Amino acid sequence: GPWDEDLTGDVILVVGAEREGVSQPVLEAADAVVKLPMDGFVPSYNLQVAVSVLAVEALRQRESRGK
Repeated sequence: GPWDEDLTGDVILVVGAEREGVSQPVLEAADAVVKLPMDGFVPSYNLQVAVSVLAVEALRQRESRGK
């Protein structure tokens, strides 16, 4: 999950659509690929929820490291 990656530095988050995802050239250029785990009866997160989860985790990491 996003908590396994260092999101405290300069970060570009690319979020793909559920079916199409992110293009292969973008994936190949990425330093890391993060997937959000889904527990229970959650068929998928919508884009707004996924971006919110990533943004909150980046903020949490930055605040905990005093950045």
